[in-house]
Amino acid sequence: MEILERQVIFQNNKWLLVRCLFIFLVLASSSILYAQAHEQPKLLKFEEFTEMEKEKSLIVEKFYPIGWSKDGKFAYLVEPADEACGCYFAKVVVQDLRSDKKLWSYSYVGKEGAKESIDTFWKSNKKKISQKLRKYGIIALSTGGFALIKGDIRWRDNLLRAELKVTKNPDIEDDFNKISSIVLELISERKGRKTIYAERFGPKSYSGILDARVVGYLKSPFEARVAFILVKVRRGYEGLPHVTVNEVIGADLISGFKK
Repeated sequence: MEILERQVIFQNNKWLLVRCLFIFLVLASSSILYAQAHEQPKLLKFEEFTEMEKEKSLIVEKFYPIGWSKDGKFAYLVEPADEACGCYFAKVVVQDLRSDKKLWSYSYVGKEGAKESIDTFWKSNKKKISQKLRKYGIIALSTGGFALIKGDIRWRDNLLRAELKVTKNPDIEDDFNKISSIVLELISERKGRKTIYAERFGPKSYSGILDARVVGYLKSPFEARVAFILVKVRRGYEGLPHVTVNEVIGADLISGFKK
């Protein structure tokens, strides 16, 4: 009887040890994943602006996707256009794609004439940025993990497409009040349509927006959700070259549609 009891105790302890070891490995692997995740992001190029950049008629705001969370958040870095400062600019954003609210951002303006780049910026600020990314559950993807997709979206048995409408102010010829509204809709063959972005400008808003286009979208690896990249072209400080401004717009592929 005593031997049997010892065997039972041994078996229980054995399974307890196995469970503890399993939990430890899961936690350790998660810690390693987050510790290694937030390396310097890679540039996502918008090919449609290449020629205008070469002609020096446009300064493009650079876009670096960082990663996704499992609950609708997306992190990215942009390098705003430097029109006259001779400075390096960078901004890191964590955005909730369910509401498009920016949950956290960090802006950096370098010293005039300093030789700075994303390399120097990331090296100096990596620890601080990584802490915030971990706080919001951002998981970085590998170098090849971000593909800018164009065209329709196929999700299970549904086909969706984005429709952008840029409306101009009638009878206005100057570059400061040319656009009256920018509206982006997502249309589902099965469920109808929904507006996912709307920006309206008054006739004297002096926004300087000249045009807008959707350059593509990124798909979440965790959810039925995408991030559209809307690029707005804004009048340059002294005319040409003009500059671009990136807008990230989240879209749920399942809910919110109306027929």
